Amino acid sequence: MSVTAYSFLMSLLCSDLFILLLYLSRKKKLLAGHDGILLISVLYALTFIRLFMPVEFSFVKIIHAPAVFNSVQTAIRHSRPVAGLSLGTLLLIGWFFVAFLLIGKHLILYNLVMRKLLLLPAADNARYSACLKKINSAYKKKIHVTFRISKITNIPMGFGIRKKIILLPCQDYSDENLYYIFVHECNHFYNHDILVKLLTKLFCCLFWWNPVVYLLKAELENTLEIKCDLTSTAILDKPEKIQYLETIVAVLKQSIAGPKILFRYSTALFRSDRKQLLPERMTVITKNKFSKQNFMKACILAVSFCIIYIGSYLAVFQPYIPLSETQQIEMNILPANEGAAFICADPNGNYYYVLAGTDIKVNISKKDAEAYLKAGIELKEEGYQ
Repeated sequence: MSVTAYSFLMSLLCSDLFILLLYLSRKKKLLAGHDGILLISVLYALTFIRLFMPVEFSFVKIIHAPAVFNSVQTAIRHSRPVAGLSLGTLLLIGWFFVAFLLIGKHLILYNLVMRKLLLLPAADNARYSACLKKINSAYKKKIHVTFRISKITNIPMGFGIRKKIILLPCQDYSDENLYYIFVHECNHFYNHDILVKLLTKLFCCLFWWNPVVYLLKAELENTLEIKCDLTSTAILDKPEKIQYLETIVAVLKQSIAGPKILFRYSTALFRSDRKQLLPERMTVITKNKFSKQNFMKACILAVSFCIIYIGSYLAVFQPYIPLSETQQIEMNILPANEGAAFICADPNGNYYYVLAGTDIKVNISKKDAEAYLKAGIELKEEGYQ
């Protein structure tokens, strides 16, 4: 088991395919209800796991793709070094330098937002405390939340990973509306959604050059919002669900009438940049019933993911170096007649041209291996590592 540039590329291709499938599933409304959203959440987790496990097992089958990789490999190998650094090294430095700047920017902004909020005077309101206590009891969870009131927002919002804050606008709410606003924000806290959102932002910063990850960010936030609605309304009866939806509409009116101030690292019952999600949220809350059709769609998507996930570890794409190029590059370095080169094979029937005493090991075809053997190069079965 090892990690190579090609195994990392395979994990990246697999993860991008996962993200595109999830994006299309959400856009086409292929999965709905609690089970559908739960499955999508699990598949998102599987996507992250695959990307951060770019290992190459000994049984992997190498698929040669010269049309794609050979020109890239040749360009990197034969590029002129800059300050003693190869093109490949410069690309890696550029990747991580930009990622470092973007990650640092988000971490600094998050801390600045939290500092500003913590400087606001706490709303030590017995009504708020009683409401929070009631919610913790109803959902059988226990979290500590502080409350702030400020003119900088016109909608209630939740902040914080460790120190949790609910920021309220300067407005009076009825007991019912206040309860359901707190229910929604507390369920975001219960689900650790702010942490997930921040990690997703950092993930996008790390792979800033990959346009597919930005689809992940947009759809994951929508999925978290619907998942929060489902967990919030899971213990509510029909009249309570209607009141919950009415509270969403009330917050919607505030967000349209007031200034559009959106924080980067917050949750909210409704935000004006997610108007298109409102019909789906209402449908999911009011019609969250088991459906054989949805169940079959979920099974098909889950099986497809499993097949792609397992298949991505069975094969890896690599460049193909033909015999003539191998002879020109490798044999000219250390002539084979001096016993410096030999052929070895792995348990899967992949052949390699190896230069003894160096780290040069080139994957070659069986035909090329046979040609080398006829030329007098030795085959060492024990040479593969």
